[in-house]
Amino acid sequence: DHDALLGTSLMSEYVVYTNDDAFGPVRLTYDLEPPKGLELDWHALIAAIRRTDLDANAKTALIDHLDAAGSEWFDSWDSERPIAEDEDDEDLPEVVDAEALRDWILRGELRAVVGDTDIVRRVESALRGSMQLEATGAWRSSASGSTYAHVDTWLSTLEASRVLRTKDRCSVRNWILFEDDVPDCELVVDLPPHASPTQLDELREARLYNEGDLVLRWKPGTALEVVDAARWKEITKPERRELVGWLPPHLPLVDVHGRVYGIVTEYGLTRAPGEAHQGDAWIRNTAAQLKDAWHLDLVRAWFFRYVYDSPDARYAGVLGTDLIYGDIHQTHVETLARSFGGRMSGDCDDLAEVFSELHRAQGGLGHVLSIPGHAAYGFVEKVGRLWYAQALHTYDPVRYRARSPEDALVRLYSFFDPGATIDPAQLSILLRFSGENQRDTWRLGSRIFTDRDYARTMIDVQRDWHLHAFARGAATMQQRIQRDDATIPDRLEYAGLLERQGRWLDAARVLEKILNDFEDPTGEVALRHIAALFEAKRDAEALEATARFRGQGLARILRKGIEGFDTLFQLAFVLLSRDCVDVCFELADEEMSAVRKGILTTPGWLTSGAFDSDMWFESPWHVAIRRAQRNWVTFASRMIERVPETHPAWSDRRTRWTREVESYFEAILPWDLETSSDLVDRMELIGSYRLLTDRARIDGLLDGVNSPDKPYELAEPSERKRRGNLKATFDEDLRWLKVAVNWHIQRFEFALADARRAIRHGGSEEPFALDKLVRRLRLHAARVETSWKTVTAIYPDLDWMRARVEATRYGLAVLEGDTDAQRKTLEVVRDLGDKFTTDSTIEALGVLAPLLDEQRFGRALETYADVLDYRPLWFEIVWAANRAGAHDRALQAAEFACRVHPDDAVFAFERDALRAWTPR
Repeated sequence: DHDALLGTSLMSEYVVYTNDDAFGPVRLTYDLEPPKGLELDWHALIAAIRRTDLDANAKTALIDHLDAAGSEWFDSWDSERPIAEDEDDEDLPEVVDAEALRDWILRGELRAVVGDTDIVRRVESALRGSMQLEATGAWRSSASGSTYAHVDTWLSTLEASRVLRTKDRCSVRNWILFEDDVPDCELVVDLPPHASPTQLDELREARLYNEGDLVLRWKPGTALEVVDAARWKEITKPERRELVGWLPPHLPLVDVHGRVYGIVTEYGLTRAPGEAHQGDAWIRNTAAQLKDAWHLDLVRAWFFRYVYDSPDARYAGVLGTDLIYGDIHQTHVETLARSFGGRMSGDCDDLAEVFSELHRAQGGLGHVLSIPGHAAYGFVEKVGRLWYAQALHTYDPVRYRARSPEDALVRLYSFFDPGATIDPAQLSILLRFSGENQRDTWRLGSRIFTDRDYARTMIDVQRDWHLHAFARGAATMQQRIQRDDATIPDRLEYAGLLERQGRWLDAARVLEKILNDFEDPTGEVALRHIAALFEAKRDAEALEATARFRGQGLARILRKGIEGFDTLFQLAFVLLSRDCVDVCFELADEEMSAVRKGILTTPGWLTSGAFDSDMWFESPWHVAIRRAQRNWVTFASRMIERVPETHPAWSDRRTRWTREVESYFEAILPWDLETSSDLVDRMELIGSYRLLTDRARIDGLLDGVNSPDKPYELAEPSERKRRGNLKATFDEDLRWLKVAVNWHIQRFEFALADARRAIRHGGSEEPFALDKLVRRLRLHAARVETSWKTVTAIYPDLDWMRARVEATRYGLAVLEGDTDAQRKTLEVVRDLGDKFTTDSTIEALGVLAPLLDEQRFGRALETYADVLDYRPLWFEIVWAANRAGAHDRALQAAEFACRVHPDDAVFAFERDALRAWTPR
């Protein structure tokens, strides 16, 4: 054997021989077992959690963690379901390790959920006892009196620690696990001779060894000594040149229980977060001691534990899993307060916020980047003649260099979103206001990364966005433009604020000028320009702008790559919403032809030996293809529904389109499911198309059919088969349509959209009848309720749809004038405390304004004020009503908000701006 305590040793007849000593056996290895009674208590604890008021998803996630621990600790444990052994087990939950669960419980987190009960106290006592070290092997030298032991606990998943006690010291050896590409090292700490192996606050010296060679050494009060610099560089050498300097020499101090005490760098000892080291004081101290980006990254490596957000926002401390989790953006103070075992707990956005605070404390300028499915902290700095853009996040740091900050940032963002066109004038960042539990995405120009004053101004404007104070934000941006100091991002910001007020023609003119001065890389500005012209009822101008865009910008974007199809279909849906069917037919024949051909050729590849499932599901190019094919199915279905069969443009098109759509359903859809729950999403496509020919049959049979009671059995991609034709699959589709909550919500929303369109743009022969609309909506809403209960029992991970469900409930209650039902929904939303659900629900009130008379709208405002009175959304109600063309209802809401908040200067400014503006 070899370790850093004894060097090379030899065991013979249970005696350990070293170069200069011999240790005779005192105690030999035996199994460590959990205390008697803990297994029964563990079962009782799980039963107690089932009886709490946690929502169903949170119960499932927390029990998954406890169940995994039970299966690991108790030989007779009958696990409720298997637990993922590695990251590739996508259908099984990932859970925290035993040490983390122990520390989480000993923080008192169970008490917050179950209460201060006997069962919780017994479990805590047992886990506290699990930290008593026991020798699994012990030896003693009769010559020197020194003892040598392997010590462990029944709970530990770590390799046993080794302890050498001599007359003048207690030396403890643990393995230290660095990054994936860095070999494991041995940490040896010297303590006083009678100290406990866990008492790192009495540390005399710490040493780090790699393959038996001393690399780093530190004594309190002295500088970190790099004994073997060449070895350190060798074991931490990065793969890319830009990352030279990553993992600077540092010595992590980790105790025998896996708890982090601190890290030692060239700047001294930095203590891990914990009860005595948290909040802004920890931020200031750590920022002062970890003086550059590479040292700051050590926070991720040693002071952070990735934990999925609680599925129940009321109990933010509950552990989620990779299958069931919420979206709670902690403040840095909250993240630090959730430290256990020397590691703060959170997910990517939480760590990004901690990095933001640390960098700000050092005088740095940066922002939390909003990137697909992730968040990171990003900043730029100039070194010599080059600019470096860097991101610190939950994985290894990312760094790119270029000759300008814009180019460096584009490279950085492209790393996280490969294949996308990154516009430096519209970089996505995450901001949080009003202490809310979620951040929102905002898009600003790259200048916010290099100009502190500019960044401060623009973030103030984003605060206006957050408050829906669009008039005040627009006034700020107008002043910048009038000073002739405005960049393209500034003008885009101004246009957006005009759009949100419903000042469509003003916005269109600003966007037109931008297009004249700026190459629109993604087509977003052109799309906004066209949509604004339509909203301003300048249809002829909108069609002229469409023709210009098709001839220039769109063609260029489509040549760049498959992601241009997103822009194409956005344009198509805008045109279709305005009944510009002739242009839609042109788009289908010309720009969409490649997508349509792909729908007919893709099936052959999917069933061939050349099919690569990893490429199909993961490559950005194929992901974009799959999305484009679904968009074509949606577009074609809506065109078939909207355009009468007798329209001369159909000719033989209708037959071809039908063949293409049904080809997708039969021969592509089975391979367009990454997870079983994706089928629920795809049923929205199937349901919308089936309504074109089977509406009466579906509506007549739907409520009586039996719902599925278990997840759809999804075979491996190589084993999947084509579906039958639509006639053959009708019965099975009907069962899944019954639980397709998204499809039922879509039908509810489409009915509302049709009513609003008829009021605003005319075209209906019958006068609007609210009672008739409500009767139609009640049927859809009832099906939403039924499907919601069933689908979340089958797929708990679809709980994210709750926001749309609550918005549906609230919308129906508002239209019915049922203030009791409104109050009930608003109380649920308030108690959930989830920003996304709150926003989605209340936004419905402004959108519904064109359908409501003064009295019914007024009662809804009174109920909102009484139950929720959420300040940032008052003027979302106002401006949403104005955008929808209900200027009188918008004024009514503005006046009401100012009566509820008579001293709010922001509200008064917005109301006065609305009063002064007359719809054109």
